[in-house]
Amino acid sequence: MQELSCTVRGNHYKLPSPFFVLATQNPIELEGTYALPEAQLDRFLFNTVLDYLSADDEVKVVDLTTTTHRRAGRPCTSARKSSISRNWFAWCRSANLWLVT
Repeated sequence: MQELSCTVRGNHYKLPSPFFVLATQNPIELEGTYALPEAQLDRFLFNTVLDYLSADDEVKVVDLTTTTHRRAGRPCTSARKSSISRNWFAWCRSANLWLVT
């Protein structure tokens, strides 16, 4: 991702700045997953672990996600604002400044 590009099925794509990556760690052949090497763990902002849903919750998920009705979303920020924030945090990190609450 440092190259600001990716290749999917042989097609090369340039990524806009900033870009967002959503990664999943799926079981391989239902045998579990391979742990990421230590050098790659810092590339992710957070880790969310999802357990199996109850039968009632599965029905709710299907009801909420299987529809022809489309909801319109609205942006909560812009690429410019995100870049400004990213640059500000990078500057704080380089200046060894941290916010304590």
